[in-house]
Amino acid sequence: MSHLFKLFLFLMSSQCFAGTLTFKEVSKNEYELILKNEKSLEIAQAQQAIYDSAVKICKGMNPIYGKYKFESQEPISEDGETSSFTFVQNITCSDEVQSTPSRSKFVISKNQEIEINKLVSEMTNKFIQSKEEGSFKVAYDMMSPSMKKISDFNSWKKKESDYLIESGNLINRDVWRLTMYNNPDNSPSPGVYIAADYESSYDNHPVHCGYVMWFASNPNSKEYKVIREEAGKIPNDAMKNIKPENLQNIRKQIGCREL
Repeated sequence: MSHLFKLFLFLMSSQCFAGTLTFKEVSKNEYELILKNEKSLEIAQAQQAIYDSAVKICKGMNPIYGKYKFESQEPISEDGETSSFTFVQNITCSDEVQSTPSRSKFVISKNQEIEINKLVSEMTNKFIQSKEEGSFKVAYDMMSPSMKKISDFNSWKKKESDYLIESGNLINRDVWRLTMYNNPDNSPSPGVYIAADYESSYDNHPVHCGYVMWFASNPNSKEYKVIREEAGKIPNDAMKNIKPENLQNIRKQIGCREL
């Protein structure tokens, strides 16, 4: 799944999906669109699927995408429950056109890119390891102000602590891919974005995959902050029911590398 599609907004014409779309008015010129589909979609696909409807709802104004949330359920075996996907997108109808001028790229040498990747890899390990060791304040301080606005420290700490108990002890972890985005157009703020993909294994969750998105205002800064984090897992009891031929597809759905 493209990190850029997850992080930045790309509005495209709709394609056909076997789903249903409903909407409700939240306030003047603000709406909540609810897409339900039989199969899981990537965030970009879901936003793409509802765009034409968003245009019609706005009646000549421009739909500006805001917050979204989703819930996805995939069967782990042929006898499991059917798959389902629910995507909720908030939009604001505005006379403004959502566009940004093309940004110039930072000059980053090959050696500098290697140094940045090394730094981000180390920070990613520190960020995750701090949570595993219960040093939640250390990890929380590595997050951006925008991330902290989403969840206050106590709420975030409880969620991470609960997961720590659920997953068990760490067996191994590998930060296996770093992807740099040099001052991309349509990004929330000018700067350098780096996605760090990782895969971990725990006593109770043999497969745990995800990525951490880091941001710095310029490539010379060492003050990278976490602006997004996503992860998926396969617990032991689920792993036992997955057929070998289905494992690769399930791993792909939660962001793991190919076997």
